[in-house]
Amino acid sequence: MQSPWYKQFWPWFLIALPGTAVIVSFTNLYIASSNAPDMVIDDYYKKGKAINLELAREKRAAELGIVLEAAFSDNNGGVQLLVTHQGTKPQQFGALKLHLYHPTLSERDYHLTLTSDAQGNYKADLPSSFSGKWRLTIESLTDDWRLQNYLDYPNQTKLTLAP
Repeated sequence: MQSPWYKQFWPWFLIALPGTAVIVSFTNLYIASSNAPDMVIDDYYKKGKAINLELAREKRAAELGIVLEAAFSDNNGGVQLLVTHQGTKPQQFGALKLHLYHPTLSERDYHLTLTSDAQGNYKADLPSSFSGKWRLTIESLTDDWRLQNYLDYPNQTKLTLAP
């Protein structure tokens, strides 16, 4: 006499194949829904219109002749940023806004306000975890002008920001 089907190998093997596929599909669905990418923009039309304003701010920096030098150095377990200017008076800037954007992780972005010292230099302290590729943006407090460039720290320690 033949044993019942549930005691045989092949029916369970044939059930396990699609069962595994279902489990893997649900696992992938969970991973995809809980780890949404940060770099996706919801409203592309608004972002496209904003690009024209950003280009106008860079054009304004060119009209003013603003050129900044950024130097990064190790500083007691962290990173120190020194921003100097060329050909402009320090009183012209007042304070500056510094934005360091990580290419993929928005929680690693830095937004700082820089004030000048007596020589007109701007300094900021960044944590030791500051490494990798970044988009560095410096702009006026009134959003009149803006300069930006890309940085790969620690491979690159000096950067010129020019329009």
